[in-house]
Amino acid sequence: MGVAGAAGEAPRLLVSNLIMLPAGNKGNTGPQTCCGAGGLGVGPVRGRWIHRVWIRGRFRGLKPHSTQRGRCGDEGREGDAAACGSWRRHLCAFGHDGPMGDFRAVLALARARRHVLTRDELTDLGHSPSTIETWVARGILVPVGRKVLLLCGTEVDFTVQSLIAARRAGREACLTGQAALAVAGVAHEAPWDALPTPREPWLLHHRPADVGARIIRRHEDRCRPMFGVNVATTDVVMLDLLRYLPEAQARDLTFRAMGRYKWEPFMARLGEQADALGRARGVRRLRRLAELVDSAARSRMEELAQALLREAGISGWRANYPLWVRGQKIILDLAFPEHKVVIELDGRAFHGLERFQHDRTRQNLLVQAGWTVLRFTWEDVTRRPEHVVAQIRD
Repeated sequence: MGVAGAAGEAPRLLVSNLIMLPAGNKGNTGPQTCCGAGGLGVGPVRGRWIHRVWIRGRFRGLKPHSTQRGRCGDEGREGDAAACGSWRRHLCAFGHDGPMGDFRAVLALARARRHVLTRDELTDLGHSPSTIETWVARGILVPVGRKVLLLCGTEVDFTVQSLIAARRAGREACLTGQAALAVAGVAHEAPWDALPTPREPWLLHHRPADVGARIIRRHEDRCRPMFGVNVATTDVVMLDLLRYLPEAQARDLTFRAMGRYKWEPFMARLGEQADALGRARGVRRLRRLAELVDSAARSRMEELAQALLREAGISGWRANYPLWVRGQKIILDLAFPEHKVVIELDGRAFHGLERFQHDRTRQNLLVQAGWTVLRFTWEDVTRRPEHVVAQIRD
């Protein structure tokens, strides 16, 4: 299934020989993925099916197979007679009543499955096992497992690799981690975009399986069907990444998620979700990350807010200002003592419900003591700094 590239090039993993190409495209000098003797392309031209075959470094145009007279290529162009006869029989798969059957329904299913099929799916389309074996023998479908087939000409990137592993593991398997993100098409979005591509996909399965993937032995109901496989939801993916990634990558992902509005509520409940998992693997790390969220978010916000005040030329403020109110010592994040204005940099998303309630009680004490309280969240400081500055100036 895999072949190495030319000298000096990085190895590429690809499957040959089928190339889907519109027949009228004569400007191509070669297929994007091709190795081996030839590739096959089909396309509708003026209501008929015209075929183009990759032979000896170029596409050779063929007339409809019902009128082909035994020559390969256009008039005046030499072809390989042996290849011609072989590929003419090969083309019967795309004809109307050829011995290899109607392949158009298979192509439609392949597009819906990202070119990764199973023998059971082809059987459900009405194709007999002997027809499927004929397609395999002639190189149109490439076996990548006992029951899994790949449409030839498909380049096997990490997404296709993940689909193959999930298909081989069976219907009970569920993709998670970066494999789930790649199949869902969101691996390039924040906060996942900084993660390196792993060597193998992650699969949630209740039993071990040799399918070319890292098996996480767990049953998961929070999955959704996609391209014929089960894909974990983003909440499950985030928890699995934080639990099983290397420590440094998990911490970096935590910091990146903290700055995203969509993930603020999720990160606020990180400690609660760790408690719900009991004594499962990776729970201790989740608790450490929850503590990191609570402490690091607060200090990071203070640094950003102080830098924002300096850049805006606002003076007269003091950081971590101590204040006694009704016998209680309160440490204010940022304070303007002359104007009795305090800036609180926190939010429910970062400190949990218990801290949220504590901050509101403290705010009531400050208001009763005659202080004006301005409260800003991470989203305010990082995404709306001009709004923060304007409110402080007023």
